Amino acid sequence: MTENEIQDDLKNIEKKLDDVKKINTAIRSLLLVIVFILVCFFIMSFIYFSGHFPPI
Repeated sequence: MTENEIQDDLKNIEKKLDDVKKINTAIRSLLLVIVFILVCFFIMSFIYFSGHFPPI
């Protein structure tokens, strides 16, 4: 293998790593949104079942 081929392989590996990082951040933000919605839902149902809205 020549040095150029090795550098090309390294560039390809770096591109793949960047793609994986993008996918990971997308999944993380999706999970954060889902958790946020669940927390809001639990808070709203707690307020609803307690029968009165707490003073804000």
